[in-house]
Amino acid sequence: MPMNANARSKNSPRSEYTLLFRGSATDKVRSTRLTDRELYPLACRWNDIVGNRQRLGREAVVKIRQDAVEDFKRLVLGSQAKLEEIATWEVVEVEIPWLGERTGWAARVFPWEDAIAMSTKPLRDKRRVTVIRHLHCEKAVKACVPDPAALKLLLIASGPGAVKDVYDFTDECSRVKAMLGVTKERLQQPANSTLAEIKAIMEQQKPDVVHLTGMDLHQARENEVIPSATREGDRDGFLLAAPREVAPSYHEATAEEMAGALVPFTKPAPLLIGMNFYHSAARTAALCVANGATHVLAFQDSADDTQAEAFFARFYSHWRRGGLKNPLGAFQQAVNVFRGSRERGAGVVLWSRRSLFETMEAETEREPEPVVEAVTPQAIREAVGLRIVPPRQVNYSMLHNEQPLMNQFVVSLTAGSVPPPVEVCVTLNAGSADFPWRHTLRLTMEEPVHDLRDKIRASLIPDLLRSCRESLWSSLHVRVTCGGEVLHEETHAVELLSADEWRNTDEDRRWLPSFCFPRDAAVEKVMRSAQLLLKVITDQSDAAFDGYQIFDRGEKNKACRSWVDMQVRAIWAAIQHLHPLAYINPPPSYDPLGQRIRTPTQMYEAGAGTCIDLSMLFSACLENICLYPVVFLIDGHAFPGYWRDPGKWETLSSFATSTIEDETPDMKDAMETSVLTPRQTGAGWMLGKAFLPRIRRHLRDGDLVAVEAVPVTSAGDLSASMEAGVENLADASAFISLVDIQIARTVDQPVTPLPLANPSFHSRP
Repeated sequence: MPMNANARSKNSPRSEYTLLFRGSATDKVRSTRLTDRELYPLACRWNDIVGNRQRLGREAVVKIRQDAVEDFKRLVLGSQAKLEEIATWEVVEVEIPWLGERTGWAARVFPWEDAIAMSTKPLRDKRRVTVIRHLHCEKAVKACVPDPAALKLLLIASGPGAVKDVYDFTDECSRVKAMLGVTKERLQQPANSTLAEIKAIMEQQKPDVVHLTGMDLHQARENEVIPSATREGDRDGFLLAAPREVAPSYHEATAEEMAGALVPFTKPAPLLIGMNFYHSAARTAALCVANGATHVLAFQDSADDTQAEAFFARFYSHWRRGGLKNPLGAFQQAVNVFRGSRERGAGVVLWSRRSLFETMEAETEREPEPVVEAVTPQAIREAVGLRIVPPRQVNYSMLHNEQPLMNQFVVSLTAGSVPPPVEVCVTLNAGSADFPWRHTLRLTMEEPVHDLRDKIRASLIPDLLRSCRESLWSSLHVRVTCGGEVLHEETHAVELLSADEWRNTDEDRRWLPSFCFPRDAAVEKVMRSAQLLLKVITDQSDAAFDGYQIFDRGEKNKACRSWVDMQVRAIWAAIQHLHPLAYINPPPSYDPLGQRIRTPTQMYEAGAGTCIDLSMLFSACLENICLYPVVFLIDGHAFPGYWRDPGKWETLSSFATSTIEDETPDMKDAMETSVLTPRQTGAGWMLGKAFLPRIRRHLRDGDLVAVEAVPVTSAGDLSASMEAGVENLADASAFISLVDIQIARTVDQPVTPLPLANPSFHSRP
């Protein structure tokens, strides 16, 4: 496409352009004519789906993406037939015209990799698809590919200021050098590079490959490494060291500055740039390709750090084996690291200046280089990298919900030689019987990184873990051996938290549904009493708790909601009059972020409960009769609620995933950043501050009910308590989250009640 064919109105967001989708040198599908203003809302929507899909169950993702797929077909492709044709391709290359930075930016920030994979999945059966990108520039000369033995590498591990407290790049750097086979003579690895130093190296040394690792500006702000920016300053970029005489110690290099330094218009341009930092694909990588880089690997959003390192290691190994002439084949091999991952934004992007279908050479893979076996103790230690970070505390509710025991546990290949099998043993001392976790792995050039964090588990059988009433210190023993050599052996002190301890932190509060016990003996007793009250309230001898079944009988919506409220009123009356409780302050936890939560049986043994105890009791009673409870968390307080209409509850998945409000997206801000919409982190059953307007809307429409539970301990009226529940949400700054217990029970990995073992915990007849 000629450079200015579609560039109108001085490259404004209204300028039109078309995209080309390729499945081979001859298979092509052209998009409809697009403008950034038209494509941007759809890009927002897809980025939001991709960014939040790990929070939801598979069924919710399928439901949510249906409308987005329809809009994708209508706006971008124009027909179902084009989508069906694309679904037959093994590789899809998206060609985006380069008409200047202010035109086509919506196409560059669009998550094509995930959108195409998700849109075509129902048409592909089990066949996989690989998506790559081609930035169509006016001048795209054939790249000069060096001999792998003469490859020159610039390795930039940027850790200015507090970044070094978050990341240690030692193993990653060793692995990149080993996978590319670069010797010291062909390596440039400056410490804490400045922008000027990078540009000088690129102009003088002209490296073939550049690998960058560190923090992008968005992540640096999220981690409070640098101050929060104003909306106008929240741009894509990379954190570099500042010139030595300048304060502070870091420089917030923009995407334009990074592209200008990495590809400074000197010949030849880099053959490949690898960007191992978040939010690097949409602007920083695209600008590097526009400046002349042949290929750039980058990330659309964020990714698991260990998976990202494994991806680059595998790509470099396969790319080198193919003589540096088959980046597509290496990419297809390496991207398998992310296959099946539900991590937020695990979309890795391969940009190319020329179409890979046009430049693909009919080459067979080179014979693999002879593998050097590491046999001496010194060679083994050099070949095996370990990154082990034990926990300081062990929380039973997290272990029960399949959360990792270790904070980090990565075993990787850090040299060109291959060691013998590595043996790992991890033992948590939790009483008289220890059950070690053991694993044997093999490091190879094809699989140089093994992340064991999500595999290591502690046995939950010991009674100590399930009956611990007070936190106590125990030990965690870790031993790693290889070829008879002990590479690591250490006993770490860990604190075992009380089994009934719930921590109100961003990481731990999502396990609150595990403290909802619908089958507790005290709940059963309350519900038997409530059953009698329901018959009295309704004046029907056959009245029974049947949850939402009335909705299936075709009754009018008002009558259905009234019946749900009647069931709730019977539960409220049973707790208030027949099984009264007093309000009490929380029991001591000796942890400012933790709180001990009583089971219903414990509450009635003590005759009292806190606001969160009462919330969980009320929720357990609702769940017992198949109504859908929620718990509202605000600063210093918790109170329950419930869904009146199961049909409206089903819409929760949709608004829980979307953070795009009704207003028109800000086009100006979008052109400066690839982070299109705010992300809801955590779990799909946790709705944070971003969703408070929609929660209020459901409360206002009567779909959702909030109940202040403390008045149940006195003469509080249920209707007044409902009004108080709504008033609790008046201060938006105090709102933390809505916890939907029904969603927590139905996701792919359900959050289930804790099987507490202490006699005062478990249900008794």
